Amino acid sequence: MVIPTNRFEQTRPARGVARLPRLAGAAEQSVSLGRGVTEMAQKQGLADLADLSGSGDNVLVKAQVTCEQDLDSHRPYQKGLLWDKSMNYGDIRAFVVYDPDVRLEPGKVYVLNGKDHYYDPRGEVQLMLHDGAYVKELYDTNS
Repeated sequence: MVIPTNRFEQTRPARGVARLPRLAGAAEQSVSLGRGVTEMAQKQGLADLADLSGSGDNVLVKAQVTCEQDLDSHRPYQKGLLWDKSMNYGDIRAFVVYDPDVRLEPGKVYVLNGKDHYYDPRGEVQLMLHDGAYVKELYDTNS
């Protein structure tokens, strides 16, 4: 973990993660949550879902939402399943959303910056979209 030594280091975004403005109704939907990014350890570049282990690290992944459940509760707001090319057919990785402004839709591909989290009560590795999360829907999924 990097301990910030000055005010600039405390507020800068995670390395390799663009901070895009939120565009309401535009062709590209982005949500950036700047709280706490520097508080988590950070892995470099895109991580594969198959490599998530519940380490607590801040990770950046590109994945497709295979299904979702709006929990209609105060927190978490949404839970669902993700898939990427690193996983076998039928394998999935759970995600949970703790921000009321973030909603992921089934069948869509996103770049997601969240926490590699282990949820002990279910014995489940999850991608947690919480403080410091970044979500960008991709329309060209080959990029």
